Amino acid sequence: MEGDASVSEPASGSMPPTSSWSISRLSHLLGETVVRNVFIVPPSQRRRFKFFKQKRNDDHTNNGKDEYQSSSATPSSASSSPSSSYPVPATGDKAGHRESMPFNRFVELSKSSTDRSESNAYYLYGEPMPQQLQTFFPIPHVLSSVPSPLTSILLWVSPAPTISPLHFDLNEGILAQIDGEKRVSMARPDEIDNLYPYPIQHVHDRQSQVDDIHDPDPHRFPRARAVKLWSGLLTPGSLLYLPYGWWHQLESVSTSISVSMRWNPYDEALRTAAITAHATRNMPAHIRSRILIPIMKQHHIADAVVKIHMRRWEQTKQQEEDGREQAIAKTQS
Repeated sequence: MEGDASVSEPASGSMPPTSSWSISRLSHLLGETVVRNVFIVPPSQRRRFKFFKQKRNDDHTNNGKDEYQSSSATPSSASSSPSSSYPVPATGDKAGHRESMPFNRFVELSKSSTDRSESNAYYLYGEPMPQQLQTFFPIPHVLSSVPSPLTSILLWVSPAPTISPLHFDLNEGILAQIDGEKRVSMARPDEIDNLYPYPIQHVHDRQSQVDDIHDPDPHRFPRARAVKLWSGLLTPGSLLYLPYGWWHQLESVSTSISVSMRWNPYDEALRTAAITAHATRNMPAHIRSRILIPIMKQHHIADAVVKIHMRRWEQTKQQEEDGREQAIAKTQS
């Protein structure tokens, strides 16, 4: 399962379809159980769901757990109040927000929104697997070969059409398609310069600014047309391996239920490297690279992962320097 020293490739497989996992079956099992990751986007977003964080954290502090949880939320506060909501990101584009609500309420709202293009769209987005479902979900046997413990098992429920735009994750994972169909498009990590990612401290960090990777705007994103994509259709019983750092976009063709299982084989090694990255942040980039890259390779971190984090550390350093310069200029003005 784990990638080689260059770039691990996506792979697909299958598992026995979990035929009992229809929307109606989930409604019966979950009922009024409060789910806290219902993402809501206005009609202007055309049913495209960009995840966000209210506050940027170090890449390794969450150990790959519940990657979409806002730092301003806690499990207790999210589950205690079904009507609690999360603020719209301060990006100026009204990208959407997140609310907690009973599962049945989510189903009701998502069904009513599919027939009205002018209404909000709803997506249960990376919900930690509810206790009621854990006994019904057969962990795929292929996970027995994973060298690291699972850091999360997440539930995804989306009506059609729903799009999770092109982004990459800082972990490895398997996506199991339980019910319905999803179209997947993937690109290698080294396509990053052609995919125009948001800045590292942006609330949409690790996501592409390209609105439609299948038909990118030639004036805004000229390099995106050269990106090589891997595409396919996930049907019930499909398993998709998502290597660390691979760009992927998921589109629900029909009402879809999916489960993702994630792990991070590089977690401890990257934590060690991050300490050195912080200690060497004032060094020139070429000297810093000579120190950091051997440390990461000594821990057998794949080349693609090394490049991802070297880039992120350098961007963080540049943003810190820019911030200091702006602060100095402000005091002198």
